This record gives sequence, C-alpha cells and structure tokens, in this order.
Amino acid sequence: MNILQFKKHLAKLKSITKASDRTGWVIDEVAFLIYSLVKFYKPGLIIQIGHLWGKSALFLLEALTDGFLMDGERVEEGILSGDTKFLSYVKSEWPKVKSGKLISVDAFPYGNWKQGIAYLEKLYGKNRFEFVVEKSDKFFEDRSNAIKKKYYGKTILGVVDGDHSYEACMNDLIGMAKLDASHIIVDDLKWIPHIQKACNDFVHAHPEYSLSIFLVYNGLAVLSKKQ
Repeated sequence: MNILQFKKHLAKLKSITKASDRTGWVIDEVAFLIYSLVKFYKPGLIIQIGHLWGKSALFLLEALTDGFLMDGERVEEGILSGDTKFLSYVKSEWPKVKSGKLISVDAFPYGNWKQGIAYLEKLYGKNRFEFVVEKSDKFFEDRSNAIKKKYYGKTILGVVDGDHSYEACMNDLIGMAKLDASHIIVDDLKWIPHIQKACNDFVHAHPEYSLSIFLVYNGLAVLSKKQ
C-alpha cells in the first residue's frame, strides 16, 4: 500500500459519494486489521455485506491488489532462512497466492453510489470488483450455487457489516456458511451487543466454526472454519 496515494483515493471516494450522515463507518484501526487479515488468509473471493459509501471496500480491494505479501514483495528478505525445518512446515501451511475478487452487496447504497462504484472499478478493474444492489438474503439465494461451483477449493472470506439486527446478522452468517466461507469477519459486536450474541449463537449451532473476538474499538469477530 502506498499510503499517500491511498489517502488520496479515499478522500476522492468520500468526496464523490458525500459519505454518510446516517451512521458511522469503519475506523482506520479496524480497517487496517481487516486489510491484514486479507493478507494473512489470501482469499480467492471476498463477499462483503454492507457497503455504505465504500471505505471498507477500498481497503479490501487494496489488500487484494497492491502486491504486498502477494507476489513476492516482503519486509524481510530471505524469510525464515535460519530454520529449514520450520520454514518447510510453514510453507506447507502457507495459503496459495491468488488473484482475488471482491463482491460488495448493499440493498440501500448511499449517496452518489453509482459514481463511487465507477471510481472503484476505475481504480481496481471490473474483473476485481463487483457491486450488487440487493438484499443479502436474496443475494445468497440467487448466487450461492454458482459461487460455490466457481470458487470450489478456494478460500472465501466473508465480511458481515450490513443490517445490524440480530436476525439479519444471523442470516448473513448462515448464508456465508452455506457458501463454505473459510473465514467470516463481523464488525460492531461490542458497539451492538446483540451482534456478539448472534456470533456466539451461530458458533453454538455450527460447531465447525471457531470464534475469535477483538473487544477494542467497536469490536470485531473472526469466525474460522475448522480444518
């Protein structure tokens, strides 16, 4: 990530869409954690529920396309070269680098959303970004089978940050599970306690997933499918 260039892109996107006066949006610290999780898991597909004006989508797209930790650009040269057995093990568990894509879903996109989407497509390409104006339950109903077939054997990462009711969050988690999402990120679980309850109840009903919780800022959860 070229941080100065990225800040310009973010400011431009915010100016185009006029941001939002109806709700908060992802803060920088949480956005960079999500960026790091994309780098860590290297998904072939990200499905984001809840777009608002696009700040989180911009971070996700940057993580998928900026090359860092994806195509050889690293902080340390000769990584782990001091312990060949450890390096061999880590490489066997290393996610394969993929050309990832983001699908962002929002039934009620905000402000000048068409211009905002066009800007994201210009920055990252239509092959890397798809925006769907649809309720998430309809999206999962219409697209799940095709997505599962196309991305079979690849890592799918879900981001749940749409309708913040208990029922909607639970339905989005179930939809992600039906897609065989390897990892599901859920935002706002400390800010809205029933979101954390939805995560806990989901894991209780779906023991194939484990739950990690970050109870700082507004709260973030990562649900990971056990291997």
